[in-house]
Amino acid sequence: MIKKPIIFNIILVSIYFLSVKNIKASSEYQINSIIEYKIRDEGYFSVTHTITLTNITTEKYAKYYIINLSNQIPVNIKVYEKGEELPVEINKINNDYSLKITFVEPVLGKNNSRTFIVTYDEKNILQKNGDVLEFSLPLVNQEYSDCKILISVPETVGDLAYITPDKYEIEKQNNRIVYKFSKNLIKNQKINAIFGKFKVYSIKVNIPLKNYENKNKEIKFAIPPDTSMQKVYYNKLEPLPNNIYVDEDGNWIATYLLKPKENINLNVEGYIQVFSRPLKLFRQTPSSIISNLKPQIYWESDDPLIKNLTENFKNPKEIYDYVVDNLIYNYKRISPNADRYGAKKALLNKNDSLCTEFTDLFIALSRASGIPAREINGYAYSDNINIKPLSLISDIFHSWPEYWDEDLQDWKPIDPTWESTSNIDYFNGFDLNHITLLIHGKSSTYPSSPIIQNTDDIKKNLYIYPSSLPNIEIKPLIINHKIVNYLNPFKKELNVIIKNETPIAFYNINPIIYFENKKIITEKINVLPPMSYKKIVFNIPVGFLALDSPNKISIEVNNYINEIYLNKAKLITIQLIYIFSIFIFIILFLLIILNMNLIKSILAKINIKRYVK
Repeated sequence: MIKKPIIFNIILVSIYFLSVKNIKASSEYQINSIIEYKIRDEGYFSVTHTITLTNITTEKYAKYYIINLSNQIPVNIKVYEKGEELPVEINKINNDYSLKITFVEPVLGKNNSRTFIVTYDEKNILQKNGDVLEFSLPLVNQEYSDCKILISVPETVGDLAYITPDKYEIEKQNNRIVYKFSKNLIKNQKINAIFGKFKVYSIKVNIPLKNYENKNKEIKFAIPPDTSMQKVYYNKLEPLPNNIYVDEDGNWIATYLLKPKENINLNVEGYIQVFSRPLKLFRQTPSSIISNLKPQIYWESDDPLIKNLTENFKNPKEIYDYVVDNLIYNYKRISPNADRYGAKKALLNKNDSLCTEFTDLFIALSRASGIPAREINGYAYSDNINIKPLSLISDIFHSWPEYWDEDLQDWKPIDPTWESTSNIDYFNGFDLNHITLLIHGKSSTYPSSPIIQNTDDIKKNLYIYPSSLPNIEIKPLIINHKIVNYLNPFKKELNVIIKNETPIAFYNINPIIYFENKKIITEKINVLPPMSYKKIVFNIPVGFLALDSPNKISIEVNNYINEIYLNKAKLITIQLIYIFSIFIFIILFLLIILNMNLIKSILAKINIKRYVK
């Protein structure tokens, strides 16, 4: 006769070996998980998985459990159940880790559960640059019945620049802010976030400029400008350009005059400050916005194929989603001289797209829908191989669109290419890794930039990397003046030259001229780029005997006043001399005419006398 305890143990062992090898949320188990990512002051995540495993059936129970960690490098891995540490086997395959957790004691019976905790440190996901913290959490690839993700951030981290998805709960706990995401809100999306106000990059570039002609030639090209999302500091621009002006799209156009066959190397050094919130530097003019509605080469918004699609779209988000869902990035096409298809050809070759096709199609569909849109050519930075978009690996320069947001009253940047290749929402939130080099709006091809054109050479001579904001001495604007046509006593012109010799741009400059106490308001200068000048011409009233001429002219620019004193006595003297000179000239002219007539009369009499004889 077999004793009852022995029989019980045999049954127990039999059930034990019926346990499944790979546990899944199914009709046999219910798996609930809470994953907390806690930002430490030292600049890394401590991660805690709290997993509850519940038996739905009585036949099977868990012998072990496997957690798969993608794009993470876990260290200090510990597993606990009821305060006791459990054994864990760590396996690495490529960039992924799997943690095999073996349970010491079985949990039997329907609706019975066990809860165990997995902790580890992760120093690869969280990126820190100055005061900016940035991360992109990996997708949850386990099959959970229910899952919650918590992100715990110290209050000292700084402002939330953006976080996606944008559906979450928020709670304050002990000087920390906790963002809570549930399974039904995540929907297989990566959680991407940035804390902080701005990020700074250092830029160094050497650009060869050549004049191939046998005559002097003015070369114009775009250099990295300020935008609503970035501010540029130039501490080196050699040789200095003749001038830098701003075109309708907001590009900074540098002008150089090269002699026949002359070659120069342009050395550019500076810093680019990328912001998480738009800067309200100046208002866009209605004409510049409207010009971003017209069809262009590559943006065939008037083509029937494009126009027919717009019947399905109600807003920019629907256009964006269509582009992301229908175009496929073709890594085999990546090359410095890859053809640009344009929007229509992109539609006809949906599996053969690069960033230009994603951008061109969005712009064409937006313009066809009556939404102003434009293209940004720039540099996309990421030093994190595990979370960077795949399109960035070989694509040194990048293209992304912006559309005019009526609510923001500003251009809103988005990136359908990066969402397609990284599964991160780049419509509702934008990172601090996009650096604008060139803007195409009024035209899809002009202006040009030697940084982007010389792709092969620039890879060797372009350096952009995270940095910190330098200490920059901001000097006041320089106001020079010149009075021209001074020899004309009744017409005077005042040329005012406003120079910016600082490394940054000045905005909303309001030059005001006072003729005595009479205020003359001139056209406002929206932006004066660094190393540039603006010339303004005024007519100075003079009048007869300088009756209308002011004694003093005041030039006021940004609270700086430059005064010019006119010598009215000198003006009157010059006018009198001018009038007297004209009077003398007239008299002489008349005398000459009279004398000529007298001479003719005398000669005529002489001829008559000869004839009579």
